[in-house]
Amino acid sequence: MMKMKLVQESTSEWASPILIVLKEDQNEPTKVKRRFVTDFRQLNSFTIRDPYPMPLISDIMLCFASAKYFTALDLNSGFWQIPIRERDRLKTAFVTLDGLFEYLVMPMGLTNSPATFSRLMDKVIGDLKWKELVVYLDNIVVMSQDFDKHLAILSEIFARFRKANLTLRPSKCSFARNSVEVLGFIVDENGRRANPKSVEKLRRFPVPDCLKKVRSFCGLASFYRQLIPNFSLIMAPLYALTQKNIEYKSGKTHSDADFFSRNPIDSDNKTMQDYLEIDRLFAFPVLELENLVISLKDEQAKDPVITEIKEKLEKGLSDVKLVKYIVDAD
Repeated sequence: MMKMKLVQESTSEWASPILIVLKEDQNEPTKVKRRFVTDFRQLNSFTIRDPYPMPLISDIMLCFASAKYFTALDLNSGFWQIPIRERDRLKTAFVTLDGLFEYLVMPMGLTNSPATFSRLMDKVIGDLKWKELVVYLDNIVVMSQDFDKHLAILSEIFARFRKANLTLRPSKCSFARNSVEVLGFIVDENGRRANPKSVEKLRRFPVPDCLKKVRSFCGLASFYRQLIPNFSLIMAPLYALTQKNIEYKSGKTHSDADFFSRNPIDSDNKTMQDYLEIDRLFAFPVLELENLVISLKDEQAKDPVITEIKEKLEKGLSDVKLVKYIVDAD
């Protein structure tokens, strides 16, 4: 890191600990990478939080409707391309066996790093955001209906990156594809489906032996809730275990009851992990048509009209732009 001019020796009064985190190599799953991480929790506790908003994944997905060509761009160690103001470098000091060092560039782990990076990307991308491309931190996806227009947009983006002195990582970029991986989904002109790699991790999730792991599985599965019919009902037994004053007991009791939850309204008695095996396509909404508001009471009552509309929506045949759920007052 010294040779790359990412850090320098420090005489700071600050000193954060470091960790070495093991991470699976996406290109070679059998190999494990080691990531150098600085624990900035103490520094973050004294930091005034930057409220700059992050884009919602649901909003990002809406932008892909009707697009035929996709390009995914990945910045080369994006955070490290932002220098730290000289007088603030001492605050990032960390302890190693070889002494005290401080960052010259913005590291991961600082509470305001994501907000700072998002603000930079919005300034660089400017008027292209939401219309021609979407940005989530250092992940950029360009979408177009026309191939020539797609190339023109890429040319404009590259010009802006050169002006801002930002560089890309070619090995993680894919150009003018008919489908692309975006934030845990595979996206094409027909809609989006769960990324098989992410689904496989959930399907192989071991039976939890503590409440923390129960919550972990619920959180991971919830990411794909829109792709799984009756998700809330299927997951209800697991969510019940996460409530306060509920004693969790691992072992035979939960194992025999199928820890990953049986669907109470499905005659096939499928588990949550069975549903994750389904390669379900979620069609993009037709933006110029009307909204539909569905109450949770109607959905749980299996209203036939609501059921028919939802089935059409999943197949991309509905005249509904966006399904919104409301909670009944009673």
